[in-house]
Amino acid sequence: MANTNLIYQADAFPVFQNHMYSSKETAINCLKGSIRLVQDLKTGLIYNSAFRPELMTYDENYENEQAVSEIFQKHLASIAKIISSYLGTTNIVEVGCGKGYFLEILAENGFSITGFDPAYAGSNPRIKKEYFGPASFGKASELILRHVLEHIQNPIDFLEKLKHANNGSGKIYIEVPYFD
Repeated sequence: MANTNLIYQADAFPVFQNHMYSSKETAINCLKGSIRLVQDLKTGLIYNSAFRPELMTYDENYENEQAVSEIFQKHLASIAKIISSYLGTTNIVEVGCGKGYFLEILAENGFSITGFDPAYAGSNPRIKKEYFGPASFGKASELILRHVLEHIQNPIDFLEKLKHANNGSGKIYIEVPYFD
């Protein structure tokens, strides 16, 4: 990795930071992996070069919902306004919609939206409990990715697949953690 700069590394780190376990023992003995955060000196992207996708299983025990926070709820309301202004309200797909909180906010406000997430545990028929792929949905005019790209091993390839999913047209809203 000649074109990268090592930022941080750790071994024997829990694979999921937001996984719910049935007991203290299961949590202590959870699946572990290595972290090797590097920054690509050409693109500026930061990623875990030790990432092993085969260890990642997103299911109903993955819990990453932040909407219990009033501050985060205000953030989501501001994002809903941005999406309405720039993407519109029809034929929208939220990729990686988690537990569906944001999708339900949009639906309650008249958005035509479908969500995809294998960690979804509810009963909303708008949400498919699966990964989004080009064959998962017809043509999506607009796409939403909130805190999804940081979970993808090859984000550029993933974005290329999304481009094909909407025939290279439409818009996409992407939200990722701010590293600074």
